[in-house]
Amino acid sequence: MSSNVPQSLIFDIGSANCRIGFNTSDHPQKVFASLTGNQKTVFSIGESQKERVYGNEVIDKRNVLNVNHLVRGGKIHNWEEIEYL
Repeated sequence: MSSNVPQSLIFDIGSANCRIGFNTSDHPQKVFASLTGNQKTVFSIGESQKERVYGNEVIDKRNVLNVNHLVRGGKIHNWEEIEYL
């Protein structure tokens, strides 16, 4: 890109992934799952529990979480949860 183009931050929130980068770069700097999750049950004692997890961590812990798919069919279905991404 031309050096006189101002640098802008680009957020692309898709059904599967969020991509974040700059308009002056060919590739996003960060890619992660566009998911949030809440624990189904609290079962461990003495361990700090997160109220909500997001991104790729949701995929790793999907068996113990209620998973929220925030974007379906190109439309955001949960604006409150989108803020956690």
